[in-house]
Amino acid sequence: MNEQRHHKRFHSIPILFVPTLAFLLLSPHAAISTQKQPGRSAVTNKAVTDPPPGFYFEITPCPRCARCRPCPLNAGWQARMMRLLGASGISSFAGQASGLEKANEEFGLVASIKRFVKPVNYDTTVYVGPFENERTALAALPDLCSALDELGNMESSCDEMTAKREGSTFYTRGSFDVSGVSLQSK
Repeated sequence: MNEQRHHKRFHSIPILFVPTLAFLLLSPHAAISTQKQPGRSAVTNKAVTDPPPGFYFEITPCPRCARCRPCPLNAGWQARMMRLLGASGISSFAGQASGLEKANEEFGLVASIKRFVKPVNYDTTVYVGPFENERTALAALPDLCSALDELGNMESSCDEMTAKREGSTFYTRGSFDVSGVSLQSK
């Protein structure tokens, strides 16, 4: 008797399995959900857009070298930086610039900046801005310095950023390198 029940139980499994499998394979909704969506990038964190023209500060972590060992910045520093700046009403995003044309001025001219959906890795740059002109960008430095100081190690005061600027580089000590860039309209 037990053997007969055991045989009936296993005999009913294939009977349920075959129709269920056929339904899943033939159902249009199930087939669509298993296919790759057209036009979607496989890596969404590298999706790029072009930010508007204006003046930006470019924040990069110091190179992992003797200058900042042990590095006080943790992975994910960019997301925290962008949250801190956003709380101060300053927009920022992760991205990458290309084509730096002039680096002798306060804000070096770049050919383009690509805005990422989120930081790609530890070295992904944070762009702060856009600012309408150089004056409004420089007026935002105290809020930027406050976020930098809260996040990492700043070895000098914010007041020295413009006074000791070299070309478009505002700050190169502590945990960060800060440069000014200008993106012109195309």
